[in-house]
Amino acid sequence: MNEKIKSFFEKVGLCLSALFLFVLGLLVRNCFQNKGKRVEPDSAGNGKLDENRERAEQSALTITEIIQRVKERGGEREEESPAL
Repeated sequence: MNEKIKSFFEKVGLCLSALFLFVLGLLVRNCFQNKGKRVEPDSAGNGKLDENRERAEQSALTITEIIQRVKERGGEREEESPAL
């Protein structure tokens, strides 16, 4: 019985150490992937990624386009609707 318990804890220890090494490897890989990205300060002096700034500008353009389209459609609907 003592040998069974001992072998069980050895297996559990091996599994836990393997899991720890796997998580550690993922963390190291993530650090090296983010290391090459260029960071520049924005107008507020905070460090932001260039990609995020470009995405924000693109989404701002699409929002203004949507607003213009809604205004155009709203103008057409107002002309077609009967006066009360």
